[in-house]
Amino acid sequence: MTANKFSLPLVFLAFIIILSQTQFTPWPEMLLWPYLINHGWLAYRDIAIAHSPLLPYLLAGYYKFFGESLLSLKIFSWILVLFSALLTYFIAKKLFGKNPALAAFLLFLVLQYRYEGNGVWFDVLLAPLFLLVYFSLKEKKYVWFGFFWALAFFVKQTAVWLLIPVLFTFISRKFPVPKLFTAFLGALPVLLVILFFLIISRDIPYYFFWSIQFGLFILPRMPPQYPSLSQFVSGSWPFLIAFFIPLIKSSPRRQISLELLFFGFFSAFGVIPRWELFHFQPALPFLSLLVVQILQHASWVGRYSKLALGIFVTVFAVIFIFHTKNILFRPDRFSEPEVSQAEIYTLAHTLPGDTIFILNWWDSLYAQTGRLPPKPWVPQLPQYLSLPGMQEALIAGLSSHPPKLILFKLYDSGSYIPKKLDAYIFSHYTEVIFIGNQYEVLAPIRNE
Repeated sequence: MTANKFSLPLVFLAFIIILSQTQFTPWPEMLLWPYLINHGWLAYRDIAIAHSPLLPYLLAGYYKFFGESLLSLKIFSWILVLFSALLTYFIAKKLFGKNPALAAFLLFLVLQYRYEGNGVWFDVLLAPLFLLVYFSLKEKKYVWFGFFWALAFFVKQTAVWLLIPVLFTFISRKFPVPKLFTAFLGALPVLLVILFFLIISRDIPYYFFWSIQFGLFILPRMPPQYPSLSQFVSGSWPFLIAFFIPLIKSSPRRQISLELLFFGFFSAFGVIPRWELFHFQPALPFLSLLVVQILQHASWVGRYSKLALGIFVTVFAVIFIFHTKNILFRPDRFSEPEVSQAEIYTLAHTLPGDTIFILNWWDSLYAQTGRLPPKPWVPQLPQYLSLPGMQEALIAGLSSHPPKLILFKLYDSGSYIPKKLDAYIFSHYTEVIFIGNQYEVLAPIRNE
């Protein structure tokens, strides 16, 4: 196959057409957090966010120009995919040549698609940043290495896992230790900008509690979500390519393979403690490069090149087809008909300045209705609401800014119920309409 100047845009155009016809995942936080930020709320002080701040503020800035809508989020997602795929292509081209680069481009798109990449989450943004960290280090661009790692850390704290393969690369390539100080100089501008913003917004203590203390030391103690055997195989099978690394006879090329394997392996540590396929996203560029390198340089490829290429194309074509079959023409997640009905009812019975509250339902409804909750906003999950004083803080917000409506999804059997919050709401609000078979709209009790 010859990679001509039309290959990449045509392939990506076809890929976007497929993405547009398959199920999209608009994680509620990716609409809610930027929406609240654009209405003057501060991450951490007003919004309990256990993640780093870069992605919510990046989306907030993006929405200011392009509007907050599902279509805007989809376009942002597809831009991220394109950026990651092109970065994989250009790095593969520099490492392996033009035709292998096109193969890496195609492979990344297939893997990105298979690993639930049709949506925006922190791990999706980590994919290009982790790749830039690796390439900057390989090219001995230590300042850029530090800069991109700092960006990655302020996207998601799991960037700390990347320091393990970084240390391996420093040792194996015998990089001088003082270069670590040069890397720190690259990270310093990112650190100073983030700290300056947190200082002027007086958000530092809230940031350290939610992002550092809670995000790194409290949240990981929640019961882990272990995969079943089939889920483990479904997520980790691309790493089996590592067994072919010994077939690469050239020591420098084998060293690159080991580096790609280690970077890919530790990039996937976002699956701890909750096993979800989209947490593998940061590993996919490295796996794409590793597969292409092994297909190009393993000793058996020269003798069985057509067979190897045929197996390669067949396996990934089957993966692509079966995954597409499962999600083709399926509606976007979190978009059940009851959501539209609740949105219509809210718009008809509240004014733009009114407060509403969403209990046990999708928080993206705030952005979809253009209404705000009382401050603070806290995820209605046990690890958050079991913190001392947290339910009381939500009740205080409800009391000082009483919602005109509460959108409530009935609790499932065995689901977590915040007892204090639940008792306050149902002593002050009553059902006015039932939507579907498990959704209620509540309004204040009249005698209040």
